Amino acid sequence: MHFESTSRAMSDERISVSLLLPVWNEESSIAQTVSGVSEALTEITCNYEIIVIDDGGRDGTAACVHAISAEHRQVRLAYHESNRGYGAALRSGFAVATCDLIVFADAACQFDATQVDGLTFLSRAYDIVCGYGGSRNEPPLRIVYLGIFTQLLNALRETEMRGVKRGLKLFHRESLLNLTPLAVGNVTDLVRSPTAR
Repeated sequence: MHFESTSRAMSDERISVSLLLPVWNEESSIAQTVSGVSEALTEITCNYEIIVIDDGGRDGTAACVHAISAEHRQVRLAYHESNRGYGAALRSGFAVATCDLIVFADAACQFDATQVDGLTFLSRAYDIVCGYGGSRNEPPLRIVYLGIFTQLLNALRETEMRGVKRGLKLFHRESLLNLTPLAVGNVTDLVRSPTAR
């Protein structure tokens, strides 16, 4: 993703951001990820929270997040006893998020947290902002499938998104009331509910 320069000299207290990190067995990288995300969010606002959703992982991710949250009040943990999938992790994150803007990525640890600033800048004009990232060295067949999936969703929704399964996504809290995760497993997308306008 690329944005024009939107960096603010001081963090904006009027903006509040909940950043969701759905994870599964990320013990080796979660501390570094949370640190990078926290540093990026501090540049945007002092009113933020990082919600790590441990989706039934079997390693020490939850314990690591507990230790981090003991020192940093902005870090919170949501935990699933068993692996329920990405869609269920998002639902859990949405349920506990408290800020006006909710940001999440297609997968934890696979995005540049500094790009959240660009999303929050665009959120002044849009209720939903979808970032678009590169291919992340994915197999060619997966790239083709994702391209077809994106075209299909664009046709059904009458939108022009470049990539629905990559990059960061930002929603105003009110917008989420009109959206529902399509699935609770590993393949999920957000769809407009019949009552959305």
